[in-house]
Amino acid sequence: MANEKPYNFSLMDMTRALSLQHNDRLTEMFYLREAFMRALRDSKPGTYPDSWPIDMSLKSSQQLCRDLIRCGVEELFEATQHFRNAKAHRSTDVSEFDRQAFLEEVVDGLNYVLSPLVLMGFTADDLFAMYVQKDGIINERLVSGY
Repeated sequence: MANEKPYNFSLMDMTRALSLQHNDRLTEMFYLREAFMRALRDSKPGTYPDSWPIDMSLKSSQQLCRDLIRCGVEELFEATQHFRNAKAHRSTDVSEFDRQAFLEEVVDGLNYVLSPLVLMGFTADDLFAMYVQKDGIINERLVSGY
């Protein structure tokens, strides 16, 4: 990663991140994720490979990415635990909803899902391009009655 910085956020970092133009925010998310991954790898050897992109033809690379994505799914499951009023059989109404706690779990899940993308060498531009391509496909399906 060019211009690598240690994983140490300050109020200035947060202010800088929030002031980015909308089209720069996904790039910043990739940057922050990779910075964290490098910091974690350096502080806890073995958590991430020494370098990336990784060779996805290797079993160990596929296992690592699978495990990271599964961790992301677990975090998203934790997010659903904040839907206390979602049970159809529940008689009582639980109107409290902790939006911040829910959002934090979703961010945890997103971080785990971004990690394999970083490890494989994908960029924010790659993800955005595929998102736009897939959006076109699903919208065409809607129109065509798929």
